[in-house]
Amino acid sequence: MGIRFLSQPEPCTQVLPSLHRV
Repeated sequence: MGIRFLSQPEPCTQVLPSLHRV
């Protein structure tokens, strides 16, 4: 999931930054 967020910074990353960090 982290790779996907890094590839395409979706709004989810902003809403749950902790998840992206983990």
